[in-house]
Amino acid sequence: MKLRVVLVVVLLAVMVQAASKSSDFAGRWKFIAEKSKGGSYFPPDTTLVVRQLGSRMYFEYWANNHLFQRDEYRTDGKMEKSYTNANESVFVDGRLYKNELQITTHHVIEGEIGSQSFNDVDRWTVSQDGKTLTGRPSDGKTVVFQREEANPAAPATPPPASDSSSAPKKK
Repeated sequence: MKLRVVLVVVLLAVMVQAASKSSDFAGRWKFIAEKSKGGSYFPPDTTLVVRQLGSRMYFEYWANNHLFQRDEYRTDGKMEKSYTNANESVFVDGRLYKNELQITTHHVIEGEIGSQSFNDVDRWTVSQDGKTLTGRPSDGKTVVFQREEANPAAPATPPPASDSSSAPKKK
């Protein structure tokens, strides 16, 4: 009997998760250089494809049919290790609100004198009308993207590059 109750609860949780709408972030976004400040590292024809699967959000940056950057974030507030090197450990956590994604990067630096830490906070916001996506990284830049209109003849996502595994990935 207990097994049946657990099974029913698990099935209901799966159904609720499957039925829940993905956030307003999901979709294809075109980079708008004129409205951006400091986004000069993006080619002018950059397209950002945002996907959401449960508590994961994937940002893929495409230009000339080539993936040039891929970022993956956990959006449930739980911290994940991003990388560690000789004297630094970096952890990332993300929190998704209705129209804002807040990504906090925690840096822990171990030095000869002692340790220190600091955080960087990046914010992504979708406008009320759902047509503009604005990124405000902790470095003071602003990058603006406009939602691409659905085109039934266009593929849902850009075609994969011949070697997409070489694209940088950060968490």
